[in-house]
Parts: sequence; C-alpha cells; structure tokens
Amino acid sequence: MTMSPINEDLSSVSSWNPFAKIETYHMVPVETYWVSESGNVQLDLPLSPFAMYYMRFPPAWPELPEDVQLHKELERLEIFFQKYAQPREKVWSLSAIRSVSNIRARSFQREKKKAEFYSYDIRRRDETTTTISEADFPLMNPADMLIIGRHLERLRETNLNMGPAYIAVSGFLRDYLCEFGRTDVELYTFYKDTPQPALKPNNSKEIQDLPFGVVSTPELGFIYHTQNSTERHYFKVSEKHLYQNSFLERAISKSIFMTGPMEVVSSIKEIINWWISVRSWMKRVIGLALETCSLKGLPPTPTLPSFF
Repeated sequence: MTMSPINEDLSSVSSWNPFAKIETYHMVPVETYWVSESGNVQLDLPLSPFAMYYMRFPPAWPELPEDVQLHKELERLEIFFQKYAQPREKVWSLSAIRSVSNIRARSFQREKKKAEFYSYDIRRRDETTTTISEADFPLMNPADMLIIGRHLERLRETNLNMGPAYIAVSGFLRDYLCEFGRTDVELYTFYKDTPQPALKPNNSKEIQDLPFGVVSTPELGFIYHTQNSTERHYFKVSEKHLYQNSFLERAISKSIFMTGPMEVVSSIKEIINWWISVRSWMKRVIGLALETCSLKGLPPTPTLPSFF
C-alpha cells in the first residue's frame, strides 16, 4: 500500500492551542489522499480548525446577559481543551478502531461550575492502545467518531447511562457534517435554509490565452471548456467542493481535461478521487446527525434515516 504525502502544513495544530490558526484551507487530509478503505485502514478525513466549538456544556451562567454568557462559555471551553486535550500525534490515526472499553464519566470544574465529559480506552487495528476523551475529538480522525458512536448506540440499548456519551459523540459528528455540508454543492440540500454554494465567475480574460489542460499556477487545477463552447474555464482543486460528482468524475476520465505533466495530472486526480470519497462518507453518516438534533433540542436539519 502506497500513501501519497500532502504538502499542506498542519503542524500548527499538532499540539492543542485554542487560538492556533490553520494557514491552509481546511478541506485537505492530514497525511494522505489515499482513498481505499479496508477493515484496518480508514479514510483520512479533513479536520476543522473550528471543531473545538462543536462541544457544548450545559449553560453554567444562565442568569447573566447573553453576551457575558457567551464570553464565559468560550473561555470555559478554551480552558477545558488546554487542560485535557492531547497532542494530535497521540490521538489521530489512519488505523481504524477495533474496540472501545472502560467508558467513564469525568468532571471539569470552572468557577465552581461542574460539567461532565467522558473518557474511553480504544484499541486500534494496528494493536495500539490509547486513552482518549471528548477533549481529543477535534484532533482525531472524524472516522473514529462513527465507530465510537456505533459502539455507544449498542450500549445505550441496555444501559441508559450511556445516553450522554452517545449524544456527545453524535453531536460532534452532526456539527462536523453541518460545517462541511453547508459549503458543499452536493451536501447542502440536506440542510434547511442553506443557499446553494456557488462558484465565482472564473472565465476571466487572464485565462483565455492559457492552453487547455492542467496547470500548477496560480493554483493547481486545469483549464477546460464546456461541450458547446470554446470559452475557457478554470477548475481549481481548492474549489472541488463546488462541483458536482458528475463533473469531477467526467474530468478525471476525459483526457482532454487532463493533458499536461503526468505528475500534475496524477496529483489532481488523486485529490478529486479523495473528495468524492469524503462526500460518500459524509452521506453515509448524516443519519446520526438527524437523531442528535431531536435529542439535543436542535432543529432537525438533515432529512436522511439513520445508517447505524
């Protein structure tokens, strides 16, 4: 198995820092664009620099004005992650989780206000073992959340005490899907009152003299024309989420789109195939988000049944 490295630098989030900024746009994998999932290896799903805000403790200061509450709750979240989150190198993995055990409630206190969160012992397919908690969710492979969620769903059928832990995991997945789904042209329809993400016009005079085929500058992509026109358009891989799968699949199968240096052609095809696989994964797990909406009293935005 060969896994192609990527160039984007995510070292800024290798250790948890609530104020760290990811310099590159975050619709990229952590390590590889390789897409073949097996029982042992899982898809390298993109991380979000905003994932710490997916977590919600019950309001601790409801008596205060709303703006003061917001400030204090955000401060509480930042202190929670600073105290309990582990570096990404310890919790992120391409190896799928084999088992989840020793689920236990823990408490976090800020200004005499207690909140509960959960820890887990996990064993992966490569036989590594790790203890993780909800503080580690933002820097874990989101594919892990699906496996943990399935495990908790089975447990809560016979143990009602697992309900809060399940809600935390599925809530994280819901917000993850919501963030990416609302910006993706094939996923936005699952969310109410979300306008269709749209491309900005990219047929400017600057590209009309460029030859058809792949380009590396100013951005990785290719110059193409539609079936009934010779007017040039510029596909940028950074805007892959704004194109339907039908276009992406046609692009990688039509040699007219992919003429140029083989290294550049291969890189573009790899990225497009990866994003198609990411979309497929998200569609499979949107059902979990649906159930969480009603459990947390949130508006039921997705409309698919549970895939658990």
